[in-house]
Amino acid sequence: MNISNEYMQPIVGVASMLLSNVIIWFLAKKRYNSEVDATLISNMQDSLEFYMKLSDDNKTRLEETLRRNESLEKEIHQLRDQVFKLMDNWVREPKNLKSKDTNTISNSNKNKEFKEIKINEIDSNKKIQRTKLHNR
Repeated sequence: MNISNEYMQPIVGVASMLLSNVIIWFLAKKRYNSEVDATLISNMQDSLEFYMKLSDDNKTRLEETLRRNESLEKEIHQLRDQVFKLMDNWVREPKNLKSKDTNTISNSNKNKEFKEIKINEIDSNKKIQRTKLHNR
């Protein structure tokens, strides 16, 4: 087979064009994939930084809340101690008073008991009213 130069030149031209297009397509695809990967990695790093900041913020808030909780528990403990001391002093105080003062205290205690009974009656009436309202 003897192919003349006339036919050989266009065949070589077409073949080299096809080969160069395949090589360019392959390299462009590789470059595109690497750019996509780089973008994906960049987005993942941004997301990681965001979640790290969020985690640090939550950790800081938790530590602050725990410190506040601890200080409030100490305050509650101190207030309980004060209440117990006051109750203890109140219980011991009438024993140290004179007898006429004791009568006054017992009368005032009766008044307190009467007030407590009134308050309890009022509270029970409120409960009854709340129940009626709730049942409507």
